[in-house]
Amino acid sequence: MIDMGGASVQIAFEMPKTEDFVSKDVFEINLGPDGSQNDFNYKIYSTTFLGYGANEGLKKYEASLVSRGESEDSCAPKGLSKTIGDVSVKARLFLKTLNFHRMKFQGSGQWDKCLTRLSSLIDDKTEPACSEQTCFLGYVPAPTFNLSTVQLYGFSEYWYTTSSFGAGGEYDFEKFTSEVRKFCGKDWVDIQVSRIRLFKMYFGFFF
Repeated sequence: MIDMGGASVQIAFEMPKTEDFVSKDVFEINLGPDGSQNDFNYKIYSTTFLGYGANEGLKKYEASLVSRGESEDSCAPKGLSKTIGDVSVKARLFLKTLNFHRMKFQGSGQWDKCLTRLSSLIDDKTEPACSEQTCFLGYVPAPTFNLSTVQLYGFSEYWYTTSSFGAGGEYDFEKFTSEVRKFCGKDWVDIQVSRIRLFKMYFGFFF
C-alpha cells in the first residue's frame, strides 16, 4: 500500500521470499495461529517519507516560487490569482534563507512546466547520499526487485485525487494524465467548484 497525507508519504509491501535485502525498514511477521508455521511468514518493507505529503509539498513549491522572485505560477489554473504569506518553518529550512512577507502570483496552467518544477523538488539534497544499489527518492535504501510486479493500493490523497479526476480504480497513467492535462488547460472562471479543494487536487497529482 501507499498512503499520502498532508505531511508525509508511507509505503509498505511484501517482499519476495528470495529477496535478501536487509534494512531497519524490513520486518518479519508470522500470521499463523501460533506464530510457528513457515507458510505464514512474511517479510514486509515499510517506510515513511516525511515532508513529501501534499501540504508540505505545496509549501515547498510556493517557497521555491518566492525564492525565484517569480509572479507566474504554472501549477495553478489560468486566471487564478493567489497571495502567498510567510512560508512554514520547514519550507524555510528547505530553502535555507528566505526574506519575504506576502507575494501575489498569477496562475498560467502549464502542466509540463509544473511537472518539471515539482520533479526538481523531490530530490532532497539535504539528505545523506544513499550508498545502496537502489534507493527511494535518492536517499532511502530500498530492495532491488522491480516494484512493477507488486500490486499496490493507494490511500488518502492518491485516492482523492484520482477519483476527483474520474480516474479511480485500477491506476491508468495515460488516462489520469489526460484528465489532469484537460483540467490544467481550463480558465479559472470556467471552473465551477470549490477553489481550495480543486487547487489541492490539481497539485496532488504531481506528488
